[in-house]
Formats: sequence, C-alpha cells, structure tokens
Amino acid sequence: MFRSTKNGYYLFRVFRDGNNAPERRQLQRYDAQTGEYTTLVGDTQGKGYQLGSWQDLRVETDGDLITCFFNNEKVFEVHDSTFTGGQAGVYTLALGDVVFDNFSVALP
Repeated sequence: MFRSTKNGYYLFRVFRDGNNAPERRQLQRYDAQTGEYTTLVGDTQGKGYQLGSWQDLRVETDGDLITCFFNNEKVFEVHDSTFTGGQAGVYTLALGDVVFDNFSVALP
C-alpha cells in the first residue's frame, strides 16, 4: 500500500497463481469516506505469485503517474491524482505463512 492518508490509499495487489480471482494483479484505490475500493486497472492474463518462493513488487510514483512492477516486469502505468502523498507499507490478507523482506521507500 502507498500514498496512505486518513482519506485512503492505493494498493498494488498480486494474487496467487491458480486461485479463483478473475484478475491476477490489480491496482486499487481505497476511499476511506465511502469505504469502497476502486480497481484502476487489472490484469487477467498475467502470472500471479508462486507459493514457497520470493516475489518482488515495486511501485514508482512521479506526480500523478503510478508505475507497478512484479518480478521486474512493468505491469501497470496509470495516471491518478486522487492521493498525492502519504505513507507506504505492506498489506496482506490472512493467508498464513507470509514473510516480507527488504521493504524500503526511496526518494529520487
């Protein structure tokens, strides 16, 4: 999750290969006032994550341009100016053995 404030945040989500989700990767925006998620873009053809292996997720922002990478492949490039700043963090559903390593935030 990134650009998180009291008003909401963005999520770059990747689902496991083989699950029933119609989209394997998504960029979503959460609006804290309405409590609703909006999918800005989704990928039904791309690969999801593999159980038991490391995955690399990266998000780059430049003004209203949001670029998302999964395992060094550019997946999405979207313009959205709803949230322009805020905190970044990690997000997961209750899936069990999830481990995060090397989380960093860098300014250009």
